[in-house]
Amino acid sequence: MMAEATRRPRRRGRTKHILRGLQVLAGVTMVLAAFLGWRESRPFTLQLQPAEVRQQFFLGTERRPARFYELESRFARKARVDACLDAWSTDGQVGTAEERLNACINVVRRNLTIAPAGSNDWLVAAILSNIAGNLPDTERYLKRSLATGPTEQWIAKRRGPLLFDLRDQLDDELKAQIDVQLGLMLRTEEGVNSIAQIYIRDPAFRERIVHVAETVEPVYQQRFLNKVYEWAAQINPAPAQ
Repeated sequence: MMAEATRRPRRRGRTKHILRGLQVLAGVTMVLAAFLGWRESRPFTLQLQPAEVRQQFFLGTERRPARFYELESRFARKARVDACLDAWSTDGQVGTAEERLNACINVVRRNLTIAPAGSNDWLVAAILSNIAGNLPDTERYLKRSLATGPTEQWIAKRRGPLLFDLRDQLDDELKAQIDVQLGLMLRTEEGVNSIAQIYIRDPAFRERIVHVAETVEPVYQQRFLNKVYEWAAQINPAPAQ
């Protein structure tokens, strides 16, 4: 009986220690969750700020890889890039257009340290590098985009036209991807719509896309023709009877 009586207080003491430890752990978890939630929400709240505030923010962003506590979801990463691109394309008094463009390239590179398999981010980096006139980086980023998402149709919608526009400057590896990416575009509703518009306004594009269209299934060929007729009718409507 005496031994049993002495064991009970010890058990109670251990239970108190365990409960106290769980309380501390719960508190730390709540603080960490609040911090991560704040980090996750920052890109979205940043989009609500005036353009000059966003420009100042991105121009002041340190050029370095993201640290472990800065890891964000792909939605937050996309929101951060969108906020920067929107601020860059808006006239402002903070920095030059070139400085703002380089700041956005830095944001995309930061995203890629978090998610190096992000094919869309590699493509955005390629597009921005092309705007900056940096062909070597444009080619390098295009290759990474193709390596990480070669058949992503929603990415091909922008990747195909970029490859075609740069066709005379690209190396053979990237030139070989032009028809592949255009073929992917023909298989999606948005892609074929985009191709039909380019077909109407860019005569240099027509022979190439007709050649590509001949390689896809008849259903996609017909849809492409329908879209071309549709856009042609909008641009040159038939005269009223």
